[in-house]
Amino acid sequence: MSLPNLLTVWRFPAAVLFLAWYLATGQGGFLEGAMPTWVVFLVLLLLTGAAEISDILDGRLARSRGQVSNLGKILDPYADATYHLTVLFCFASDAWGTWVPLWMVMVTYYREAVVHVVRSLGQEQGLYIHAHWTGKAKTTALGIASVVILLWATVRSAMGLSGPAFGEEMTLVSLPFMWIILLFSLWSGTGYAWRNRALFAGLKAR
Repeated sequence: MSLPNLLTVWRFPAAVLFLAWYLATGQGGFLEGAMPTWVVFLVLLLLTGAAEISDILDGRLARSRGQVSNLGKILDPYADATYHLTVLFCFASDAWGTWVPLWMVMVTYYREAVVHVVRSLGQEQGLYIHAHWTGKAKTTALGIASVVILLWATVRSAMGLSGPAFGEEMTLVSLPFMWIILLFSLWSGTGYAWRNRALFAGLKAR
């Protein structure tokens, strides 16, 4: 497997590691209270930073090395969605306080489901459905939001913020980002389906 594809695949186990660490160190987890809170979020921040860097590098390396492959084109959006949705579902859990509403995360998930259906229909008809700039903007917003929110959690917990006050502040920080993500998810998802609506009739997409 080429290096660009390895970087893409890395985001799948990274998502599992994020989920395990977030839940294990949170309320009711077997590592609850085992280390300072800021250490917990620093690990999550570094893990997310590595995942986002891999997302930037995989495509660039593939193009510069002439290693663009159908496998990479297929895996990349799924790797992105898997990691970002894992982060959002963790933020919606009560492990560290519910930072974002579950319904907002579910809308993002439904958007990914719609895109998956469209891509699958395209593959069935021998078509590769290219990403639109709105989808790329949504992915970029998710990456920036994840890093900024975790950075904020790391810094504020290192400053001594804890308990309910920590959760409340994280909610205030996270919600504006979530609204932006929600809007891009709705915009890109409906646009994706509309532009490729011919696929549902078995015709070629524009």
